Formats: sequence, structure tokens, C-alpha cells
Amino acid sequence: MSIYGGTKPYHQDDFALATFGAIQHGVLVNVHEALLILDVISGTSVACPHVSRIAALLIKAYPRWLPAAIKSAITTTTYNLDNSGRRIKDLATGKESMPFVHGLGHLEPNRALYPGWVNDTSVTRYVGFLCYVGYNHQLIGLFFRQQVCPLICKQAYAMLGARVTPRSLHLPSFSMVFNKEVETEI
Repeated sequence: MSIYGGTKPYHQDDFALATFGAIQHGVLVNVHEALLILDVISGTSVACPHVSRIAALLIKAYPRWLPAAIKSAITTTTYNLDNSGRRIKDLATGKESMPFVHGLGHLEPNRALYPGWVNDTSVTRYVGFLCYVGYNHQLIGLFFRQQVCPLICKQAYAMLGARVTPRSLHLPSFSMVFNKEVETEI
């Protein structure tokens, strides 16, 4: 967020930081139109501290949950309506926003504490999935930032009892698998 539309990133922009801090504490900030172009950017960097706090609350409430369960509880309990009960609007166009614009929507920490069903998974399942889509032990090692055993795929499949296809990873997502030998019309 660069309040005056300058060239500095917001984290180096003293005016932007002071203004944002003031707004957070309920101070009304008046900006003269001739001098400043107010450009509020919402998104991942703005949401990160809030999501982190909710994740910390969930870790405190459920210390045995793995990261995938924490993510599931947060992502499956969001909502896409504004304060008036209408769908979230795109800040750029003023029209109804789409999920690829607004992401998951508004967070609801109280619902995240009692999400009902959570989608949990493990590192082994992710490794099995990476093996299934063609990653070898060297590429998988990049995720671990260390060398991994050349037999990691065989070990993962043995532990899981089966291969981990995109469908069996059980993540809230959309995936398509294309077979090179079969022509498919969509």
C-alpha cells in the first residue's frame, strides 16, 4: 500500500505506514486529492497477520492437529458476503467479485474453532502425490531442503498402501489429469 502513489514499497514508505497505523487505531486520516492518490491494496500481505493469529488460536485449541487440519479449518469456514449480506465486490470494478479475485472470502475465527469435518493429510501423502505426478527423489528433496533417499517414492507407497492421485489427496481444489494417449473434448 503506497498512500501517495510513490515509487517506494509500502514497507519503506513512512507516510503509508503511519497512515495505516493511524487508521488501525481508529484515527480519521484526511488526504488532499491534489497531493495524494489513495490506493489501498488488499490481499495476501494484508491478510497474513490475521490468518496467522487464527492459526495460532487453532494450534492452542487443537495442539495435535497437523498444518493441513489447521488450513482446512480456516479455509472451509470462510464466507463470501459483505456487511449488508451481499456478495463481496471487486475493489477495482465495483462488480460482484469472483473467488479468483477475492480468494476464500472473509475469515470467521469462531467457526474455524468448531469447523465440523477437517481435511487432514500428512507429509507422506504429499510425497506420495509428488511421486505420482513424476517428481523424483532429487526434486522432492528441494521441498525438504536436503537430500532424500532415492527410494522415497517406494517407501511412501509402502506406507500409504497405494499411490496418491490428485483425487485421493483430498484437498479442496480443482484438478484435471490429461492422458497424452487419449484425446478428450471438454
